[in-house]
Amino acid sequence: MSAIVRGLRPDYRPLAELAAQIRETILPDKFEKRPYLALEHIDAGDIVARRQATPAGIRSAKFVFRRGDVLYGRLRPYLDKAVLAPFDGLASTELLVLRPRLDVDPQFLAFAMHSRPILKQAIDTTAGVNHPRTSWESIRVLQVYCPPIEEQRRIARILLTIQQTKAATQEVTSAAVLFKRKYLQRIFGGDFPAVPMREVASVRTSFPSPERLRPSDDGEMLYLKVSDLGRTHGPFVTTSALTFSLDRKALNVGATVFPKRGGAIGTNVKRIIGKPAVIDPNLIAIEPGPRLDERYLFGFMEHTDLRTLQDHTPIPQLNKHNVDSLLIPLPPIDEQRRVARTLSALDAKLEAEHSNQVAIGHVFSSTLQSFFGSGA
Repeated sequence: MSAIVRGLRPDYRPLAELAAQIRETILPDKFEKRPYLALEHIDAGDIVARRQATPAGIRSAKFVFRRGDVLYGRLRPYLDKAVLAPFDGLASTELLVLRPRLDVDPQFLAFAMHSRPILKQAIDTTAGVNHPRTSWESIRVLQVYCPPIEEQRRIARILLTIQQTKAATQEVTSAAVLFKRKYLQRIFGGDFPAVPMREVASVRTSFPSPERLRPSDDGEMLYLKVSDLGRTHGPFVTTSALTFSLDRKALNVGATVFPKRGGAIGTNVKRIIGKPAVIDPNLIAIEPGPRLDERYLFGFMEHTDLRTLQDHTPIPQLNKHNVDSLLIPLPPIDEQRRVARTLSALDAKLEAEHSNQVAIGHVFSSTLQSFFGSGA
């Protein structure tokens, strides 16, 4: 398409002028040792494929791609999946294989596929209810910012540096998570005598319904639901969608709360209550007694897979008796507090790294937007 057709913005070109769709397919049974990439191997917003598989056992035809191609997720495009192929291989047919034109830098194209204009166009042109897909025909006409190739390379270097910084932060987080998991295994692995939970804590399941509480805008007392547990990344929950005036039956600060019904049990999410609270019928709480440190208790519950405690009923259920009989290792209180200090330090490290990742993510998004804007 000529610059005249593009109007007064010659640096904008149809996506079809930046890349060609490659539709070459083969049956993978003859190429089982080739690397294979599918949607599950691609992280949202990242141009680097950090996982891969082999097509062993796969019988349907797959796309062939070359190193330097861009693989774009056409299924559920709102997931924002596009990577630069680091090797020759095979791809799921849910990925579009796009080969950059000679005057287009491959990394630049990969980043462009994450830009807001392409994301919006792909989402707006999806078809299908259960499996919404876009198509190359639907996005190839979109006008995309495409400066001369030296400028493309400069932009790609900037964006790649930001992504590499975020990846390094994620590696630090992964190492800290692994260290914490091993530490919990060592602490709660059976070196200390264990007692039933009922001997050192109170399991709470019954609380006033919202209709019997006095609403309050000052957040004096939380009314916690399962969804509120996901509002924070750290161990403490201090906000809720509903708040009420303080009730005498409120849970004490320091209690551990987690789901007790349905699929939410499998999420294994647990939180420490950071403000007085009552909980809805889908949650259960443990209030530690004087022989049990609250942070030590939370660490033990983090180590515990809730699915091992649930009743085997059509709708998973975790009842009071399941938790009352749970055996918890009980060292002297001073040892519990030493463990609690270590766990608190680890959680502070994880929260700091999570905050760094969020901040770097915002920098990447704003920088990407500054280069590619809202479209031509």
